[in-house]
Amino acid sequence: KATLKLVRHTKSANPKAVVFARCHYFRDSIALYEGGADYVIMPQVAGTNLFIRKMTEHLERGRPRGIGAYQGAFMGYLKEKAKEERRGLIDLQGPRYS
Repeated sequence: KATLKLVRHTKSANPKAVVFARCHYFRDSIALYEGGADYVIMPQVAGTNLFIRKMTEHLERGRPRGIGAYQGAFMGYLKEKAKEERRGLIDLQGPRYS
């Protein structure tokens, strides 16, 4: 709720401000967009999109074996996120904005 309140406050104070917000759930992204956010980032979606883009690049270039090189980098990303989960730095339940 705090993020949604901040988005609304920012837009009411300065309608021209470009507001970025972050959330974990699709329903929350809708609430944030409806509340005035210009861009809503969902980390799990962003990570998946990056992975798909890299896979597509390798396949389009006819180098499917090149995917293996990216797999190591993606595993590093996943391991770092898993550490954050264990340390409680990532809220697995996520906030609710509606």
